[in-house]
Amino acid sequence: MLWPLMLAVALAGPQAKSVGGAASPRTTSGFAPVVIHHVNQVMGTEHLPEGRGQVVYPGMFVVLATDRVQIFDRDVAALDGGRLTDTTVEPECRSRCPATLYHAFREQWLSAALESVTFALGMPQRVLFAAHAELPTKTLLAVAYAAAETRPVQPPALSLLINGAGRGLQAIKFHLLPPQGLEVRRGAGAALGMTITFGQGRYAVTANDPDFVAPRQAQNLAGVRSITRALKKRYPGKQTVVLVPDDTVSVRELVELTTVLREDFPRVVLSQGQELILP
Repeated sequence: MLWPLMLAVALAGPQAKSVGGAASPRTTSGFAPVVIHHVNQVMGTEHLPEGRGQVVYPGMFVVLATDRVQIFDRDVAALDGGRLTDTTVEPECRSRCPATLYHAFREQWLSAALESVTFALGMPQRVLFAAHAELPTKTLLAVAYAAAETRPVQPPALSLLINGAGRGLQAIKFHLLPPQGLEVRRGAGAALGMTITFGQGRYAVTANDPDFVAPRQAQNLAGVRSITRALKKRYPGKQTVVLVPDDTVSVRELVELTTVLREDFPRVVLSQGQELILP
């Protein structure tokens, strides 16, 4: 079974660093091949989105093919064309995620906690998503919120797996806007609140800036880059961007946008449209 092998790696605790700060091969080299092998069995790694990311660290591993959601190698939800077939909302889930996902992840975290106590190992700190490039981002968000809301004590770190050009399997870190929205305190580092709402080839950029009385519109990634570059020059210390995809946006389109933004705004926060209140 894939689960015992990956759990052993995922529960290994914080990843060690080698001299100079590089990732220790002992913590990464054994995990990525297992992931690649399993993804190839389920949907093929060629269907992962292409982009530029970072090293892959071990964690709880989730596959989102066009026909199913898996936690490790266990099927937990059915998909039809990448969309959930059962969308019954779980009342306990603040982000209104589907009950099937909420209960699957809660059970998985409980199992991991029991393993942690039994073998004196740490709980997995990360969740990694291997999502088909044409999967609707809406599905990825539903799964990610379910994974984050059910982890005991604190949410996990989240990463999306990609095909890095010439670099093999890589990861893009991302965060989630809280289900209840977020009010940014005056003087907070993220007070720029740059938000990009996008879908169907259109992008609307808003920011807490005098020149953004109305959203700035762009029709392509080059246009987005021009707007965000200007903001970066004005606010060089800002690193956060909030992305709000509509129901038509695919994971491939999400990765393409984050790749364009990454150099200037490496901290990506995904949102289902929750309110972001700025000072």
